[in-house]
Amino acid sequence: MRGANFPDYAGEQASEAEIWFSFGWPYETTACMTRLIYSGLFDELPDLKVITHHMGGMIPYFAGRINLGFRQIFFGTPERNPDAEEAGLKHRPMDYFKMLYADTALNGDVAATRCGHAFFGTSSCLFATDAPFDAEQGRGLIRNTIKAIEALPITAGRREMIFAGNARALLRLPGATEAKRRLDRGHEDTEHQGQAARRRDGRLSRLSRTRTPAGAIIAIMEIWGVNDTMRRHAHEFAEAGFVCLVPDLFWRQEPGVEL
Repeated sequence: MRGANFPDYAGEQASEAEIWFSFGWPYETTACMTRLIYSGLFDELPDLKVITHHMGGMIPYFAGRINLGFRQIFFGTPERNPDAEEAGLKHRPMDYFKMLYADTALNGDVAATRCGHAFFGTSSCLFATDAPFDAEQGRGLIRNTIKAIEALPITAGRREMIFAGNARALLRLPGATEAKRRLDRGHEDTEHQGQAARRRDGRLSRLSRTRTPAGAIIAIMEIWGVNDTMRRHAHEFAEAGFVCLVPDLFWRQEPGVEL
């Protein structure tokens, strides 16, 4: 994971002016999605749903550069991207980026929220913030993000899709009565451990093995790893009928690592 020890330029030892945080993390999101797309993952699994953090990172704001690759300028045509062809992609790169979902965690910036919404569309935007990570324990992030969504030039019904409807539809969440019924039946919550060079730790929550799950969710906390909050969220997804895996990204780190 990119931290302050990730230099901005070759030959340096550390990042300055918190570039690693302000711009590095959105870049990491963008790079990850691009690598997944060019791996052919979405051709193999066209129904896969990926929710990108921070409104897709850099993707909406550099859509024009996605549509025109560097090698395409010299060796392609307006409709042919040599890198995409060599990767064996079945569609244009932009078509895959448009398959992504995005959350609204942009610290409440109105212009950025409008740009991301214009790229992904109402049906692919889901409400989220970086709470509790601000000077008000998250209250400012939540307040300002709500204002940014309310400022979008869309109807109240479309706005409600972003606030809650899209998440319910995407996750196929049951109604309150169904959720309570499933909860009353109980669910299993087990520690998931595997071996691959070194021990990998995580958490796997699911309903009774005798019931067919509504789907599977991988929930990632990139800062704190598997903590009580993530365990609680895993429980909640299990109660809604999902199998939820929370991998610990820090299983290879030495004790005492800080950001």
